[in-house]
Order: sequence, then C-alpha cells, then structure tokens
Amino acid sequence: MDKTIERSFFKAYSFGGVLHMCFDWMMKKYDLGFYLNREDEKKAQNKPPEEWEKFYDEILPQRIKEAIEAFDRSVIESIDSPLMDEIAGNLDECQNDMQRERYVFSLLKPFKEYSDKFHPISEIKKLKGEVKGIVGIKDTEQDLGYWNSILPNEPAAACKEYIEECKYRIERTNFVANRYRELLGSSNTERWLQDGTVENCMSTLRHYLFMFARRLDALLLERGINLLWYQNECGIYLYEDRCISHVMDYIGSYELASKYIEEALPKYPESQSENDMILPSELDTEKARKYFTKAIEAGYIKRNNSGYKWEYGGNKGQVRLGYFCSKVYDTQPRPINKLETTFGVKKLSASITSASYDAKTASVKQWKKEINDTIFND
Repeated sequence: MDKTIERSFFKAYSFGGVLHMCFDWMMKKYDLGFYLNREDEKKAQNKPPEEWEKFYDEILPQRIKEAIEAFDRSVIESIDSPLMDEIAGNLDECQNDMQRERYVFSLLKPFKEYSDKFHPISEIKKLKGEVKGIVGIKDTEQDLGYWNSILPNEPAAACKEYIEECKYRIERTNFVANRYRELLGSSNTERWLQDGTVENCMSTLRHYLFMFARRLDALLLERGINLLWYQNECGIYLYEDRCISHVMDYIGSYELASKYIEEALPKYPESQSENDMILPSELDTEKARKYFTKAIEAGYIKRNNSGYKWEYGGNKGQVRLGYFCSKVYDTQPRPINKLETTFGVKKLSASITSASYDAKTASVKQWKKEINDTIFND
C-alpha cells in the first residue's frame, strides 16, 4: 500500500502534531484540562513559571501558526483529491475482510485525541460502565447495593464516592467538548475568525477534518462500508452522526446516497440500532436520554445508520417532532443544528414554533395529548 500522502496529512492530527499543540494551548488558555473531581477543579491554579508563560504566550502560538502555513490542504480540498484517490487504491488492494477492517481502523487512529475532546462518546460510555472490562457507574452501583446489605460503612462510602466522581467526570467531559465547539465557531467569540490566532488555526484544522470525514464516509459507502459502525467499534469518532446532505454530493445524488446508507455493512446490532440510547454530546442530557428512550419504546423514534428518524405522524410528523424537541430541550439556546442533523430534517426551528401555538383543532389537541400521555407522563 502507498501511504505517502496519507501519512503527511495525518501527521497534523496525530499525537505530537499541530492539532495536539493547539489542544495544549487551549487547555492552558481556557482551563480545559482534566480534573479528577469537583474539589480538584475548585482549587486555585498555581501561577506557572515565567518561562512557561512566555512559551504559551509567544513561542507555542508562533509554532502553531508556522505549522498551519505549511499544512498541505490541497490534497483534500478539490474534487480530484490525491488523498482520497490514494485511500481508494489502498482499499481496493485489501485481499480480505480482515485486511480491509484493519485498514479502515488505521484511517481513524490518528484522530483519537480529537475524538476524545470533541466527541467523547467512548469516554462517557466507560464512565457509565457500558464498556466491558472497565468499571464505571453501573458496576459500582451493583457493588454499592451489595455492601449496603452486609457492611454499610467504608466499602459503601468508597462506592458512593467513586460514583459521584464518575458523574462529575461525565459532566466535565461534556462541558469541555461543548466549550471547544463554542470557541471554534458556535459562539459570538471572534478570535477563531482572526488570522493567526490559535483558535483560527485550530478551526482551520477542524474544517479540513470535517471535509475528510465526509469524503471518507462517501468513499466507504460506495464500497458498502459503514463508517459509523467502525467508529463505534474502535471508539474514535470523526463525527457522531451522518447527514445525507454531507455525502450525497460526493456520491452523486440523494437517491444513491440513501441506497448506499441503507445497504452499508456492518450494520448496528439490532439491540443497539433500535433500543440503545446513543446521543451526540450536544444532545446528551439525562432528561433527553429519558424521553428519547420512552419515544423509542413507543415507536415514535427509530434509530438508523444515520442517527434517528421520527416515525409518529408519517409525512406530517415534523411538527410533532418539533413539539417533542421543544419539551425535551426547553431552555435557550436549543441545539437546533444538531437536532436537524440527528433526525435528518430541515427547518426544525419553524416546526418548534408551530408546535408551541395553542392547539385549535381537535386533531392537533389529540396528537399533543397522545405524546404527553405516552412520553411526558411523569
């Protein structure tokens, strides 16, 4: 296999590359580092030595700027992409399913640090105890029940402390992921728009990572390969869900993209595709998990290879989806863009507004009552 272009492109995103330098600077600048518990976070940070202040104020930003200027984006940004042509050739060289699987995993491996910071699905699963072999909240709650029944003292206290620590780390992990998104374009801050700033450099890298993710997804779909499954298997996520509009231009049409997505293998296991609650981090709250689960159990929502599909109401169901979303995400600002991507819809904000009006007709009153009685009945 020829990996010349691939290695050069991935170097910027791998550990020790320019993206890693950006994370290092951002963690120091915006206090986005790891804390074991809430008390650890509250402790005052010691002022760094003067030479370290100079490093983060002057030296590291200059190194990042120079690395971005040298970053070769031409291999991915045009329709005729040397990088994607090289990857396509390597895929076609694979002699069997195992070779192909290992190669797809190798395409995701360089993005582990990015995935952990922006899409920490794997880390949160571990903390919740949903990954085999790793002790999280689920196993510790079982231990707590055992110790409470026979010796409700030190062992039980240790279990409670660990459960609270895991809950804090989940909260902190989600906060950090959302903070990175805010700083790189989803908030009113302007540093990411200013040429030469670390935020701008990092935003540039993320832009080309998005482009690579979409093009890789489309390339794999054309070969019957489901990128979302591979991401879930290795715990490394270029993106959390697939929007058909992101891949259809590379595939050729909406219809072809829909067909390839439906036929892509491997598919999610049946239990996961329909019942397991996996939400993008922007949408993942305890309240959302509770009501999404109820909606899935009621048949209102179905999980698919692209994210979720709202089923209740058929072709006229988007206003009902808007009503559901308005009840689940009842504080501003709502994550409208992520909801639209997750459900594969457009103009959801208008549907939410329509659903907020007082019901005038019997049919609207009926479906609102049914949703309330079935899902929001607590």
